[in-house]
Amino acid sequence: ALRSGLATWPLFGLLHKLNLLWQSGEKAPPLATEPWHLAPCEEPTPGIISPFAAALRAGSPDVSPFSLVRGLPPGSLVVDAGVFDGTDWSLYGVAAGVTVVGFEPLATNRRLIEERFPPALEELRPGATAGVAGRPCRRHTLLHV
Repeated sequence: ALRSGLATWPLFGLLHKLNLLWQSGEKAPPLATEPWHLAPCEEPTPGIISPFAAALRAGSPDVSPFSLVRGLPPGSLVVDAGVFDGTDWSLYGVAAGVTVVGFEPLATNRRLIEERFPPALEELRPGATAGVAGRPCRRHTLLHV
């Protein structure tokens, strides 16, 4: 029917009216038109899936996406894809003592990281950019790839 132009595809909502025949001429059972669903899961879903949702639900006054990073224990890993100037996820991650692996494809934004990240970190954590004997310590390694 499709090849001869007697029908068009797709047959949305019309599958129950479609008569299918096997090559032997026997009528085939009709196609199911109901959506397919997975069987119900035996395991109950957790009450709270993310700490951010839990904080919102509890009505915490200073909840923000960055509070997720601030609450991570030192040594945790944060991946920041699209760092921009380094003054958001990367900054709060480094200030919290976590390892941050950031990716920024644009050269102009990588220059912004070098300009804006150190003073923003110093403002957030005074003394964080001071190293031994007063030499500046960047607290990050910026790899140009």
